[in-house]
Amino acid sequence: IKDGGPSTKALLDPAFRDALGYAIDKQKLVDSVIGGYGTIGTTLIPPVLEKWHVEPKNLRTFDIELAKQKLDAAGYKLDASGARLDKEGKRISLRLVMPDDTPNHPKSGQFIQDWFSQLGIKVSPKVYDSGALVDLMLPPEAGGAGNKADYDLFIWTWSWGPDVDDPLGVFKCDAIGYSSDSMWCNAEFDKLYDEQHDAPTPEARHALLEEMQNLW
Repeated sequence: IKDGGPSTKALLDPAFRDALGYAIDKQKLVDSVIGGYGTIGTTLIPPVLEKWHVEPKNLRTFDIELAKQKLDAAGYKLDASGARLDKEGKRISLRLVMPDDTPNHPKSGQFIQDWFSQLGIKVSPKVYDSGALVDLMLPPEAGGAGNKADYDLFIWTWSWGPDVDDPLGVFKCDAIGYSSDSMWCNAEFDKLYDEQHDAPTPEARHALLEEMQNLW
């Protein structure tokens, strides 16, 4: 994206993103940021929708050393000063954006900044007015002249309806440009989404949703 997009091509690498997933202690965030009043989410379908939620087979757990090993194995090495380098030899410095609607977001950002620093990755958190953040994060497909999806990481919240179509639909390829913050697109996900939407029985739908929840 001209004048926008991620600050490093490492973010386009699933192996890099997978490694970062092991460097976030979700239980710590629940305990320290919201006083323990929460349940860890492990898939796009929140645990409260227990009829459809399935724990993934390859659950990422907090393990800084494993995250380091995965980054090394994926080709993201440390320089002499301990800074993590991308495959172009540039130090990785990620911009973490969040809205100003709750003090919990900056608190979470501070934890993430510390955990990622242990990987040799600098994180710079920044709080925005919600309207300004929407403009910053929307991609060119959304139609705005200034839309450049110019961010690396984000923290946000979303309210779901009673059915899983709400959280899942946000991640369809055609949601990019109006409701997809992640810009994530996967043809298999789209195929399974359409199939679960038209499943003939609850059992058939559950089986398809289980496949979808294990795609990550």
